[in-house]
Parts: sequence; structure tokens; C-alpha cells
Amino acid sequence: MSLERAASYERVFPYVRAMSLPSGSVDLALDIPHNDTKLIATKAMIVAREGLPRAIIDLIVNAADELHGQHGLFEADDEFPNTHPVDLPVSPEAERHLKFGPGLLHRYLPFFVASYVERLVIVLLPLVFLLIPAINFLPRFFDWRVRSRIYRWYGELSMLERDVRLHAGVAPTERWLADIDRIEQRAARIRTPPRFASEAYTLREHIGLVRRAVMARASGAGPSASE
Repeated sequence: MSLERAASYERVFPYVRAMSLPSGSVDLALDIPHNDTKLIATKAMIVAREGLPRAIIDLIVNAADELHGQHGLFEADDEFPNTHPVDLPVSPEAERHLKFGPGLLHRYLPFFVASYVERLVIVLLPLVFLLIPAINFLPRFFDWRVRSRIYRWYGELSMLERDVRLHAGVAPTERWLADIDRIEQRAARIRTPPRFASEAYTLREHIGLVRRAVMARASGAGPSASE
């Protein structure tokens, strides 16, 4: 049955669409229908609850495209499904899927594998942003730890050198030499990477300088103590 006012129904009711079935489109040989037939149809939507997972939306859109995406009596190829709004807002994920197709993972991987990888990426991505600064900080922390094992003995050497320079009276040479031997033995046990060899070698040179200062003070203090 042809509705002569099909266009009027479309204007009055927004959920109604005017359609036309050309003559002979059902059967060309029998000329069915004999005349152009004006029809109306209601718009249909695929409705889901808010927060439906993206992976499920992709599956639903794929299924709708397989069922309704081909050419028919009233629609062209890929006309359905579409994202033309009716009464409810259109899902951004469904709109993205129809515009750009399935994601890269879903194109080449099975559904359950792609979904698992996507969830894994969501979990690991924040960790990556945390690990990048940590990875950049680790070499600096390692350098600081190595240098701290070397430089800690400079404090004791400085105090010992000051004591040697400012000490009045009989010089406690044996105590100073014992302290130097202790510092030297500890410094010899420090394990450093090759790129820190110069710092370790400089420490040993400084220990030798303080030892020579002690011996010089001892040789200078001998005659004065015997007078």
C-alpha cells in the first residue's frame, strides 16, 4: 500500500522516515510493484547501558555491519549501521569504530587476545611514566653511591691533616700513622667501576700526601723533643 502523505509523516514525527520502493524493484520480470510505492519506516537504534566496555561495542558494531551493511531494497552499501542521532546520544567508541574501523590489535589478533593486551596496556602505561624518571635517576644515584664511598674518607683525611698542621707539643706520630693505615686499607677495599678509577687513584694520592706530611712533622719534631 502506497502512502501518498509519507513525506508529511516524516515532517511531523521525527522517528519516522519516508521511503520509496521503485516499480519492479522486487521482481523486474513480473514488474513488482507495478508503481512506485511510497512507504514509511521507523528508525531503529542499538541501545546499550552507559559504560559498556569498548571491546563489546566493537563486537556489536562489527555484527551490525555484517548483518545490515550490504545493499538492500531501501539502503545503499554501508549505509547501515550509522551514527545519525535519534533520541539517545551516540557512543563515541561506536562513532570512532565506524569512521576508522577496528583498532590495530583487533585487526590482527583474536578478540580475547586483543582485549587482554588492551587491558594490559592500560595497567602498564602509568607504570611506564613512573619508570622513565626512575630509570633516568638510577645512574645518578649509582654515581652518587660510588663517589660517596670514596669521598667519605676525605673528611677523615682533612681532619687528620689539620691535626698534623696545628698540633702543638710532641707529635703523636704512631696514632697518625695508624689512622692513615686504617684509611688506606679501607680505601683499598673500595670496589669502583673503571670510569671511577681516577677518583680512587686521587684518593690514594691524597693519603700519600698526608702520610708524607706526618713523616715530615715527625722528623721535624725529633730534634726539638730531644733538646
